[in-house]
Amino acid sequence: MLEKVALFAADACAALFLSGCGDGMPAEEPHAIDRIGKSANTLLVSDLLLSIDFSEILFQSDCAGTACEMSAPGLETVIISLADLVDGAAGEWPSAAETHRNVSLAREVGIGATDSLIGAGDAYAGWLDHNFFLVGHVSLTDADLWTFRFPMGISVGRATGSNPVRGSATWSGVMVGVDTNASRFSSVRGDADLVIGGFANPKLTVMFTNIRDVDIGRPREAMMWHDVPMTSGGFATGSDGNSIQGKFYGPDHGEAGGIFERDRVIGAFGAKRR
Repeated sequence: MLEKVALFAADACAALFLSGCGDGMPAEEPHAIDRIGKSANTLLVSDLLLSIDFSEILFQSDCAGTACEMSAPGLETVIISLADLVDGAAGEWPSAAETHRNVSLAREVGIGATDSLIGAGDAYAGWLDHNFFLVGHVSLTDADLWTFRFPMGISVGRATGSNPVRGSATWSGVMVGVDTNASRFSSVRGDADLVIGGFANPKLTVMFTNIRDVDIGRPREAMMWHDVPMTSGGFATGSDGNSIQGKFYGPDHGEAGGIFERDRVIGAFGAKRR
């Protein structure tokens, strides 16, 4: 069972949006997420921290192109592909509930039950013109009263494959994360800014500020990564538990997005060049 949890977690982040959306009528035009997914060449998936009552299993993610391998010691490696997330969901994504800093945002909170499982979840979607992100957490309780909880962050887009070399060097947008510190996971949201100080020896600074708990409004400490190296249109730094990985998306590096972990907060972000 555990070998398939990583794949299910990715599906669940997307599936939360499908339960309350769609009225059976064809959409007048494709949703932005469908359009982005169709042209995307990049999938980034965060590590998956699976909590089983009082124990935890870390599935580490290794992504290349539109597929990610999820592996944990002693368990079978699971492959998550972009098709797993977007196929079958066409036309079913929600309309934006708000737009903040050029990022369209929607949230779904769901609960349901089958003969053998009781499930609850909370998921965010954010999208621009050339990338989107999904962040969510799901809790499942089986007939034996075992409870499985898993958070995940996902970034999808049309990556440039090259670093920006001129022009403005600031991207502004939104970050969303799942705090896994407590037994009851909670969602947090804030502003995301990415800055290149100069192109002579370019390094990226990533700043997440104005972070608050989504439901209770409690402020959180800012998160920052300095001197993040850039290679072939991507950027990454850190290790398990404190890391960030992203891509520049769209024409002229007009957007950026990615995934992150910090202080047991797992999430994703998207931003637009100013």
